Amino acid sequence: EKNGYDFPVLFDTKSEAAMTYGAYSLPTSFFINAEGHVIAQAVGAIDAATLQKGIDMIMNWENDYSNVSTEEDETSD
Repeated sequence: EKNGYDFPVLFDTKSEAAMTYGAYSLPTSFFINAEGHVIAQAVGAIDAATLQKGIDMIMNWENDYSNVSTEEDETSD
């Protein structure tokens, strides 16, 4: 909110996410959708255009795949 973002920005102060996702270079940005899927990642510093591209990729993924059922969905009934 302080910077005008309406999405969460998380800081991995204990390196737990870095170990989980295999991020060995800093900075590394992960674009993760609401279901927890990594849609894209960027290694190194990113500019506003790259940040927007990552956000757009999440939004496009949500639009393209939100109605696709998976085998897991079908067996959970």
